[in-house]
Amino acid sequence: MTGTTLVRLRGVTRDYREGGRSRPVLASLDAEFVRGEYAAVVGRSGCGKSTLLNLISGIDRPDAGCIEIAGQLITGTSERERTLFRRRQIGFVYQFFNLIPTLTVLENVSLPLALNGEDAGSTQATALRMLAEVGLADRADSFPDVLSGGEQQRVAVARALVHRPCLILADEPTGNLDADSGGQVVSMLTRLVREAGAALILVTHSEQLAARADRILHMAQGRLHSARWSESRSGFLDRRGSIDRDSGALE
Repeated sequence: MTGTTLVRLRGVTRDYREGGRSRPVLASLDAEFVRGEYAAVVGRSGCGKSTLLNLISGIDRPDAGCIEIAGQLITGTSERERTLFRRRQIGFVYQFFNLIPTLTVLENVSLPLALNGEDAGSTQATALRMLAEVGLADRADSFPDVLSGGEQQRVAVARALVHRPCLILADEPTGNLDADSGGQVVSMLTRLVREAGAALILVTHSEQLAARADRILHMAQGRLHSARWSESRSGFLDRRGSIDRDSGALE
């Protein structure tokens, strides 16, 4: 059901070691994301945006705090349990597409279904339907290297959504695309996510993509703050309307 809480983070903390020193990245971060929403996470490079996605997906583990997705607590579970949960419930869209060059478009999109142990016959049919959704049913037998950047990212979107995950995580998904192609990909991604009743958390440096989101969350000092882009001045306005001059324009 759209509008219900899907992802809940409470007191999430993550530090990294640099030499002999500890560098805090996330500091007792609290956040919630609901089904059907597109949330854009923005902030300067190195502020912890990608770390946040890695923690939500279970690729990385927080030093403290808890993360709950679809009613399941993923912190405190084993690496294998997190991997299986990720395969079934989470889809990824990356900046560099991450398609397997030796597999056809159809085989790339079918891969999440195969990893989840689905029947080979139904896997192909499901993957073909998903390719039709992104307008690439006619490229099923092609290999990634003959596709344009925009087409490759549409394949990546199809792969991320083919197993009907409840959560899509996108890390700079338009970073290698021109403005028109990037806008088309995100429009398509947002539509498909909403139709599925899932949630999209997208990290971006693009003010245009952030402006399309249901919510803009600005990461600074290890936490997320509700924000909106100020067209008259470079920077983000918090809920009080004050400028965050450390952020500057979208980087």
